Amino acid sequence: MCPNCKGTGTVWLRSRWPNGTPGGTAEYPTEDCLCDAGQAAKLRRQTARYTAANLPHSNSPKTFDTFKFHRGTEPAFSIAQTYAENPYDIPILTLSGNPGCGKSHLLEAIGRRALERGLVVRYTVGASLLDELRASYDPDSPDRFQDVFDRYDRADLLLLDDPGVEAATPWAMEKLFTLVNNRCMNRRALAIATNLNQRTMRNHLGPRTADRIWDTGSGLATVAVITAGSYRTERHCKES
Repeated sequence: MCPNCKGTGTVWLRSRWPNGTPGGTAEYPTEDCLCDAGQAAKLRRQTARYTAANLPHSNSPKTFDTFKFHRGTEPAFSIAQTYAENPYDIPILTLSGNPGCGKSHLLEAIGRRALERGLVVRYTVGASLLDELRASYDPDSPDRFQDVFDRYDRADLLLLDDPGVEAATPWAMEKLFTLVNNRCMNRRALAIATNLNQRTMRNHLGPRTADRIWDTGSGLATVAVITAGSYRTERHCKES
């Protein structure tokens, strides 16, 4: 048995209570032990965080190292990389551009870097998020609405891909605004990849949500516009 953690996998610190406080001393968990049990527990937690993040391309992860530069992608790449290192400085990042220009790759790269740093990450597509929220109203649903909402609202970093492609109902606009506004007010990081510009976002997501996301003068939001064309179209042209 490991002499440091006594087989628990966690190193505990014994601390004396303040003078006059009943109870004498107490123990507090401080860190993972370096023994096999401690490292196994650390690996289990890391695996659970990666699974819960729900990032796409698990077999061929999209990272900053695998990003393919095209003319018009350099500024957004630099902004995304800086954001990944400190997403709480300016908590909302929007990557805007044409379909296939690399926005979703950068979004996933941000998430993978955040996971490496130990943050709790959640990735979702806008339509899928709304479907989850709607399904929670079903009496047979195992999850209550608030449980589903909190899963995304309380993550250290929320990655929202393609919001606004679904029908712009008042209910959808209200839920997205609440989520965006909560994260903005509590400085919880939110990174968005979208084909919409500010004008079309106001139509699809509602003016309140669009104003939060594009309010770059407040110190709470950054927008990186990718001017590159579609990788997929260019690859198809080369193959034809």
